[in-house]
Amino acid sequence: MDMQTLPKKTATAATAEALRLEIETLAADYSIETLPSESIKIPSYRDILPNGKTVNIAYLPGSDFRLVARTAARLRDEGFEPVPHLPARAFRSTEELDDALRLLHGEAGIVEVLAIAGGIATPRGPFPDTMSLLETGLLQKYGIARIGVGGHPEGSPDIDDTGLGTALRAKNDFAVGSGLAMHLTTQFCLDAAPVFAWDVATRMDGITLPIHVGLPGVTTLKSLMRFAKICGVGPSRRALFRDTRKLVRLSAISYPDRLVTAIARQRLADPSCRIRRLHFFPFGGLARTANWLARIASGEIELNADLSGFTLLD
Repeated sequence: MDMQTLPKKTATAATAEALRLEIETLAADYSIETLPSESIKIPSYRDILPNGKTVNIAYLPGSDFRLVARTAARLRDEGFEPVPHLPARAFRSTEELDDALRLLHGEAGIVEVLAIAGGIATPRGPFPDTMSLLETGLLQKYGIARIGVGGHPEGSPDIDDTGLGTALRAKNDFAVGSGLAMHLTTQFCLDAAPVFAWDVATRMDGITLPIHVGLPGVTTLKSLMRFAKICGVGPSRRALFRDTRKLVRLSAISYPDRLVTAIARQRLADPSCRIRRLHFFPFGGLARTANWLARIASGEIELNADLSGFTLLD
């Protein structure tokens, strides 16, 4: 007896169980961000994150890249997979990029990076975009086998939609031609619908790169609004204003359970969906976000009656 011939009550139970398992899968296999400045305040990442977890290290242009390498080395020593950011526009020369990669390779054995253009209006050197960095061949020189590149489901304040489309096709072609394992890491979203539409549209345009969806971690609404404005996440910011009761309590904690649930539902409904992983921007709530995800992965959730979200069990 297949799903279509099951009694309605039983079919609903089966649907809920499939959704629960998909949510648990997403919560078990995620990546997350940290800052070198944040690492100074963390006695041990082992006390916060599961062993072997992929941890991206944000590099703020103008800061000392040696701090990124130091954080990467520490994460490697503590049993994690460090993934430093490489903002192309921040490097002043090919030699500086080479030095940075040599440092990462020597101190932390880096095999994966996130290559992005970087939020700088005027490039400081010869790399105006991600492709100009990728085409140097330096990543392969230092054994980088996995590369994340930026994805922009809601557009970017730095480049128009036509430019974004051209850049995305170039990245996809580079991945195919180089044989490197590449994926798209998106800006953080507050509404999953634009991500799903972007997945379908880019798929129809021949893009095959897997997608790692950026999500906010467990943080306050005040922090969420501030970072959404800074990062220019576009139309999904409207999701913040759908529940005015929450907005009057900006100190309240915001949980991305509905976003995780929507993505789980989409993966179940669309066999061609390219979303492979969730990537969390914790915005100061690293431990809180990691604990929330650990409880979800352990099955400590109760789905809402309409299967639109979930809560943790008491």
